[in-house]
Amino acid sequence: MPRDWLPVVWHEDSPDQQPAFENLEHANRVLGLVMEHYNGVGRPLMECPDGYSPLFSLDTRNNDVLWELWIAGFEQAIALRPATWKTLLDAYGDTAAAMSGMLLLIDIAQGEKKMDDQDPIVSATPDKIAGWVVVRNEWRLANTQAGLEEQRSALLLRPDRLVPDHRPRSPLPHCLLVDAEPPREFCGRSLRSL
Repeated sequence: MPRDWLPVVWHEDSPDQQPAFENLEHANRVLGLVMEHYNGVGRPLMECPDGYSPLFSLDTRNNDVLWELWIAGFEQAIALRPATWKTLLDAYGDTAAAMSGMLLLIDIAQGEKKMDDQDPIVSATPDKIAGWVVVRNEWRLANTQAGLEEQRSALLLRPDRLVPDHRPRSPLPHCLLVDAEPPREFCGRSLRSL
């Protein structure tokens, strides 16, 4: 939840690193951008999980994906609520494997575990992270009250906003909600094929 990680973003735990805002309007503008990014990351996980891709930095010298920066941020997220994240390790199947994989990547990034760059876990890291995030999100939606509320609100349909002849044949509720013209494509697939 933003209330958990925003203090870390603003460095509120360090008296000499307070966020430098010119005024309240500037603070609100920056907060708006942070939340826009937060929602931009979360929206694909809800609407099209198979199309989710984490935002990685690239090494400008050789275009290598710097997944280590992403995993360092993930490690900070774990530190905010370690007991919550431990429940993922205690889960079954894909969820526990995903969390174990993320923890392995933390160890690799910190140099605690040595792996060759050609090792499949390292060479496919960006794709593995994306898949593991999707698995973790599916677990969260199925097992937490916040996840259940998100699912419930995503499934609430207002009849006055239904688009005739565009009823999906898959559980993608966003396809039913439109503001103007119905979308013709989502996640690279024609809505008519859904």
